[in-house]
Amino acid sequence: MASEPSGLSAVELSRGPTARAIEHGYYTEAPNHVDDEKRLARRAQERNQEKEKQKMPSQTSKVGNLTRDPELAYSEKGTAYTRFGLAVTPYAGKGAPKPEPSFYDVVCFGSMAENVAESLHKGDRVVVTGKGESEEYEAKDGTKRTQKKILADGCGPDLRFATATVVKPKRAEAKQQAFGDDEEPF
Repeated sequence: MASEPSGLSAVELSRGPTARAIEHGYYTEAPNHVDDEKRLARRAQERNQEKEKQKMPSQTSKVGNLTRDPELAYSEKGTAYTRFGLAVTPYAGKGAPKPEPSFYDVVCFGSMAENVAESLHKGDRVVVTGKGESEEYEAKDGTKRTQKKILADGCGPDLRFATATVVKPKRAEAKQQAFGDDEEPF
């Protein structure tokens, strides 16, 4: 029998490391298979937790252009919400091919929804922060598609290529006057 470079014969290598360890006295008894099962179960649980984290919404910030005017609506409970489309095109350096844009459906709630509907219009460049989600659905032609959504925590104009004038809406001024000019309305 020819010896392998590690000093073990082909027969010894084929038996596996656990058998060799027992034979050479590294283990006084066979390995504990209960511990192996616990370890495998723990790894499976960790993998499942990672999958769950991937399903959870993640915090994101996007800069892009509105693809349609914001649509203001009210829920049955009277909560204002606004939906608008956002196209985000990554920067490509000179000479590089123009990358494909990503499209998002953005939803704002409450007073931010009212402010967005009043202030922003199709084509405006905006910065949106919020929780990113994706939904799978079946299109009319039967193909499966994924829709990317952002539940906005904040939204405003991008001041890189434009200017903006901040005007507090009258509903905010009424709250401020109710608490006095020197008090915060919290």
